[in-house]
This record gives sequence, structure tokens and C-alpha cells, in this order.
Amino acid sequence: MTSSTPNPRRRRPRRLLSLLAALALVTLLATEVGFRIADWRAGRDASFFLPRDFSSGMFMPHPSLGFMLRPGYDAAVGNQVHINALGMRGPEVDRVKAPGVFRIVCLGGSTTFGRSASGDAATYPGQLQRLLDEAVTDGRVVEGRTFEVLNAGVGNWNSADSLINLELRLLDLQPDAILDYEAVNDLLLTQSSDFVSDYSNIRRSPPIVKVTPFEHFLLSHVRTYAHLARGTDPEEQFGTLSAWVFVDDFRDRLVPSSQWINEAGLATLARNLTNIVAVARAHDIVPVLSTFAVRNSEGETSDDLGPAMKAANDTLRALAVQLDVPIVPAAERLQDQPELYKDWMHFTDRGERRHAEVVMACLVQQQLFGLSTRPTAQKR
Repeated sequence: MTSSTPNPRRRRPRRLLSLLAALALVTLLATEVGFRIADWRAGRDASFFLPRDFSSGMFMPHPSLGFMLRPGYDAAVGNQVHINALGMRGPEVDRVKAPGVFRIVCLGGSTTFGRSASGDAATYPGQLQRLLDEAVTDGRVVEGRTFEVLNAGVGNWNSADSLINLELRLLDLQPDAILDYEAVNDLLLTQSSDFVSDYSNIRRSPPIVKVTPFEHFLLSHVRTYAHLARGTDPEEQFGTLSAWVFVDDFRDRLVPSSQWINEAGLATLARNLTNIVAVARAHDIVPVLSTFAVRNSEGETSDDLGPAMKAANDTLRALAVQLDVPIVPAAERLQDQPELYKDWMHFTDRGERRHAEVVMACLVQQQLFGLSTRPTAQKR
């Protein structure tokens, strides 16, 4: 006769599995809650982890430049930023230059754009506009001349981008002069173990970022999955500018310049700037170069670029002599003054103002753009 009494030995594995399943569920729920609390404290929501299509942000695709500033963009939070109809930071400017206007275009990356400046007028091009307006008021300029300073700086652009931008977009604005302030973004490309002179080892065409509907659901609703899949580094999220235009492992390819300085990369920087000068002169535009300033010239720089930065400035000085081009001594006047910097290369508002003053002093000293150290004869 078979007994109907349950076997206690068979119940134990079932109870153990149920207990483990319950523990796993509690752990997952606790982890999810923990991640959500951490995100709440950090000001992150689900959109932080989702792909961005750049349909309304500050940057937009460009077929030749990769990306550019979006005309009409206004910053919703943080520092005041307006991108005018010409695709430049600053107030609206007529495409056609008015009679008597001497138009100056400032080329460069985020240090020209003014990444840390509190507003458009606080950037070095904006501050230079103020100083030039004061010179006009004081009569320290050719009679009848006024100035327009255009900020053509774009974050992450390098000298090759500035060259293309000058040829394809800026010449149409009939500038009378260009001020070129750049070097560091080139070094971030040239200090690479697999460097090629067109920068294609690091830069790429902006990819089309797509995720499946199921992954989109997980990223939107399951914070544990989002953290494990994407992490919390802003630069590692879908659609960030660096992830958009640089190859995925580009920082792993960078060689500290304390170990090696890529002379071929410096030659490429010189080549690009030489071509910028040539294009400018071919269109009767006055070119002015500049050395590049960092907070600490003795090595406290991003990605260990201190020695490369010194070598780049040496290259810039030699190039200015070779091409007989004026050069602004930004590094000589602004380096090793930490109170002027927000980080290792971007200026605070105070630093932006000092940068503009250094540029202005150089222009006046060399009597460029019709400037003088004292009132002209017509204004006396």
C-alpha cells in the first residue's frame, strides 16, 4: 500500500528555490530603488541614457564639417548662449557687411566659443568687440571705421575644421581679418598611436544611433539595466558630442606627451594653419595667429599634453616668423595664472576679459586693423 503522506525531503528544494527567487527579487528591487535614488540626487532621468537625435540641441550635422552650431539655438539652462542665423555664438549680424565696417572673425574651438563664459558678451570675442568699440569712441582708429567681431569658435573643432569653415562658409561674409586661437584639439588627435594626417584615425562621420524598441523600453523604465549597459559617465551616453564625432576608444589611443611627442602631428597643425593663412591672404584678409594658453604649463593638463602643448607653441611661434604673420602672445601673458581658468584651458569671465585685453594690446602695439595707441589726427 502506497502512503499519501508528502515527503518532507521533496519540499526542501522547492522551499529553497522559492526563497532564493524571493531574495533575488528583493535584491533587484532594492538595486533599482538605489539607482533611482542616485539618479534623483544627480539630477538624471531616463533621457540621460536614451539616444539623442540632435534635432533640437546646440549641434547639428554638417556634410563637410561633421557638425556645426545650430542657428537659432538658445540655451535653456546654465550660461547664456545664443547661436545667431550665421551659426555663430553671439548677437544677430547681417550677412552683408555694411560700409565702413571692419569685420573680424575669430577661429578656434571651445576656448574661442567660450565654453565657461557666463554669456555671449563675456567670451573673448565679445570682450574684444567691447574694447574695439571703446577705441572707436576714443578716436584711436582710422576715421569712419567701426568693427564687427564674429565668434566662429565651435567646441571640439580643430585647425582642419577651421580651414574648411573658412573656405566654405566664412569667406561669404567678407571678413577683413581672422584671429586664429587653437592647438589643443589638434593635439588630442595627433598624440595618437595610429595618427594619420587627415585625423580619420580619431574623428568619424556622425553615426546614426538606433536601438531596438525593447532596448528603448529597458533604458526608459529599468534603471538597473540603464546603469549596467550605459554607466553614468556623460561622455559614454548615446549621442554626446564626443561619442558622436570621435571613435569609441580614442582616449585609449592617446600617448602621453611626456613619453612621446608626435612631430608629424605638429607638422600637420602647421600645415593647416599655413593653409588658413594662404586662403586669408588670397582674399585680402589679414591673418593673425596666437599661442595657446593653459592653466599650468608644467604638466597639469588634460590627457598629459603639457610637453606637447609647449612644442605646439614653439611651432606656432616659428610658423608666424616663417609666414611673416602677427602672433598674439596668449601663452606668454596668460599661462600659470590659475585664477583666470575654469579648468585647465577654459577661461572664467575674468580670464576671457584678460584674453581679449592681450589680443587688443597686440593689435594696438602692431597698429593692426587701423588701430593706434593715441587719437588719430582727424579726432584730435
